[in-house]
Amino acid sequence: MRKLILLVVTSAVLAGCAARLPTCDGKHRRPINAPAQAGAVYPNCGTAA
Repeated sequence: MRKLILLVVTSAVLAGCAARLPTCDGKHRRPINAPAQAGAVYPNCGTAA
């Protein structure tokens, strides 16, 4: 029973993370010459070309 509960909780957490995909529309990209800031999140949309 414990394993089942652990499996359900883990699945729910992973499903919540996977349901929100990063947006790759370019709105939240850091400018090339701007330094990185603490707390700023720039989604990874794959490797740079």
